[in-house]
Amino acid sequence: LDNSKQAENVILIDASNLGEEYQEGGIKKTRLTQNEIDLIVDTFINHKTIDDFSVAVTYDALQEKKCYLAAGQYFNIKVEYVDISSEEFLRRMTAYKEILNDRFQKAHKLEKGILNQIGEFYAD
Repeated sequence: LDNSKQAENVILIDASNLGEEYQEGGIKKTRLTQNEIDLIVDTFINHKTIDDFSVAVTYDALQEKKCYLAAGQYFNIKVEYVDISSEEFLRRMTAYKEILNDRFQKAHKLEKGILNQIGEFYAD
């Protein structure tokens, strides 16, 4: 970080959705393409604000958030309203509930597996 304040705003970039995943050994990694690197550099140099990617933040706003530098913290929240019937709403909620229950069951299974492995480690 630089205290010279040569610009009125700080440009924060969230590049977490960029890159292509690949395996190296047993480790999953992500690498940026040249176009993605160019986008990041161009955005930074030209102080561009791009929805859900970069944001210009004032120094005061940074201080208010205790210098928290995660770009997503400063993105504008977009709410899209969709007019649906009560039947469609209930259908969607039922589907979401089923998905959530399935994920909870998988999470509990993982928790039990982890606890069992820890127990086996200490049993030796």
